[in-house]
Amino acid sequence: MEDLLVRRAPELVKRDASLKEDLAAVLRHLDSDGGQIKALGLPEAMQDKTALTKDALAALGGMSKADRQKRAVLGLQVFERSACTKCHTTATQTTALAPSLKGIAAQKVDYLIESVLYPSKIIKTGFESETVVTKDGKVFAGLVKDEGNALRVLNLDRDERIAKADIESRAVSRVSIMPEGQEAQLSRREFVDLIAYLMTLK
Repeated sequence: MEDLLVRRAPELVKRDASLKEDLAAVLRHLDSDGGQIKALGLPEAMQDKTALTKDALAALGGMSKADRQKRAVLGLQVFERSACTKCHTTATQTTALAPSLKGIAAQKVDYLIESVLYPSKIIKTGFESETVVTKDGKVFAGLVKDEGNALRVLNLDRDERIAKADIESRAVSRVSIMPEGQEAQLSRREFVDLIAYLMTLK
């Protein structure tokens, strides 16, 4: 599939130049090496978060309500494809790893953008990550739940139980378990779609 996309990319861009960023995002998602993206004249991942914020605010501000609803449907696909659903739910209950996003639309748009771009800036109470070091020198990081004689350490790919008697130290981290830099896998259009979707979660 990747080879076909690489072969067809010049023709697609010739038909619609606005597809450049989307094609680059798809190739990054397929783990294509940066050389192919560069050779095709496609843009690199956007590194400037301030510029991305301004672009997203301008796009959303100039969008009609009908267009925003259409873009939100696409944003749901971005939300699901980007593995946001691995931790977040849009229902009323929270998961073990993240708070529910139900009601997040009540927040200002710039707050939603900032939360995606800088996940460690504001960490909701109860979802602070911790580093736990055992007496034999093993290090575990993630959300910590007290389970009586043991601590349960959860992160995106592990669920560990550690006896309290085996713990040397534990410290709260200022780093969210939500990975930073996820926007690098998205085109600007996809990022705007994602924020448009978050704006619907009442």
